[in-house]
Amino acid sequence: MIDITTHIRELLFRHDCVILPSFGGFIGNYRPAGIDNSTNTFTPPVKAISFNRNLKHNDGLLIGKISETRKIGYADSKRLVDDFVNSLQKRLEKGERVTLNRIGYFQNNSEGSLQFEPDRESNYLLDAYGLESFNREPVENYDVARRVMKRNDMEPVTSSISRKMVWRAVIAVPFIAAMILVPLKTDLFKNRISINPLAGIELNEGNEIPDHAPTSQVSGTSDAQGVRDDNATGDNRGFFLIAGSFKSADNALRLFDKMSLQGHEAELIKAPNGFYRVSIESYETYSMAVTEKKNLLSEYPEIWIWKK
Repeated sequence: MIDITTHIRELLFRHDCVILPSFGGFIGNYRPAGIDNSTNTFTPPVKAISFNRNLKHNDGLLIGKISETRKIGYADSKRLVDDFVNSLQKRLEKGERVTLNRIGYFQNNSEGSLQFEPDRESNYLLDAYGLESFNREPVENYDVARRVMKRNDMEPVTSSISRKMVWRAVIAVPFIAAMILVPLKTDLFKNRISINPLAGIELNEGNEIPDHAPTSQVSGTSDAQGVRDDNATGDNRGFFLIAGSFKSADNALRLFDKMSLQGHEAELIKAPNGFYRVSIESYETYSMAVTEKKNLLSEYPEIWIWKK
């Protein structure tokens, strides 16, 4: 017979119920940490083991564990469990006390009823690993009320700290104010590098045609690089839906490529101020441009109409 107690112990650490088929089930019961006032003993939380002889059905947990650990088939693992249970029952019938190491022992009482006594030194709660019981004698002549009153009689230590903080604030506030006001009144930061993230962006209001406003006539054609110059003459499509205006040609080309891949007849237009405008579509009449702008507003909320 092969002893399978080790497999049972390993399963008890991970499961609250481990059944030994045809014999009974081991149940893990959680018990919180406690104090025994009679012995002044502090005990950690425990998963104590009890036994239920009515849980005899094979749930496959123990046999599967043996099969996985020993690298054998299910039938061979079940045979090992059956041999172990038969050996236990024969020893109990002879009146022996059968001990499962670090689990507990079994014994039939005078009436032939099976009794189980758990090993109280074993703790199968992983959260309490390494914790042990310890004794601590109570502290004599310890008056909690006296300690609290003594603490309240002490002078607060925050008063001196508060005074120091006030003096520091009095010194620091004028200095900070000077640091803020000096740059505003001088040309210290007026250089060619701007810290404004919107610097260099073309404003739309100077070029956009409102839906209700009159327009001015400007002609346009394309240059050799494929960029339209809005001061040249061109075709009859004079109304453009502008999706973006950039000082950087690279940024404009990226948006141009995106519009083209989406199937739009995109155009790249160079404005007199040096900015590059990306047109989604162009139209012969203003009403056609307004209608298409309404259709595209949900996808491009910043578009505006420009008339060449």
